[in-house]
Amino acid sequence: MNPVNNPEVPAGITDSDVEIFAVDGGLKFTQNGMVHSIDLLPRPILRGLLREMYQNRPAIRALRTIHKSISEMFYHYVICNYGGFDFEPDSAENGRIRNREIWDCGCRGTCKFYGKICNNIISPREYQVLGEISTGHPDKWISDRLGIAYNTLAVHKRNIARKLNLHSKAEMTRFILSR
Repeated sequence: MNPVNNPEVPAGITDSDVEIFAVDGGLKFTQNGMVHSIDLLPRPILRGLLREMYQNRPAIRALRTIHKSISEMFYHYVICNYGGFDFEPDSAENGRIRNREIWDCGCRGTCKFYGKICNNIISPREYQVLGEISTGHPDKWISDRLGIAYNTLAVHKRNIARKLNLHSKAEMTRFILSR
């Protein structure tokens, strides 16, 4: 864990936790204040991610339709589930894998494997609603901006609260800003 417990310092910058992120078409990770290529991922973390991938049967089925090698499948799986650079570590030094991320990979809503490979438990529209909530504007303004009825916005907020266990606008804002 971050020794100074500063939520504004990403994982792996001041500690031995690992934060994986996609950048320039590749995967990197931070650990102990350094940025490394994904090829140098510590073995316990690599094993933990592979185990998680193989236990996710829908993801494996989808990945096998587009990739021939395990390394390609692994790379794709990690980008989809851990590619966002945020302040929560993806893994501890001991290899314990944390929760998969919900991040906008750029393919949200257009990827034919949406929700199969990735950890997108909220819909693209709910993700959009979360983004608007984080602006701090009132619900009426948000519903007008999104072109949806006020009651529809309320339904989206209830769904987000249920799916992500976030029950206030402040919690939703903190969640989206940490991504």
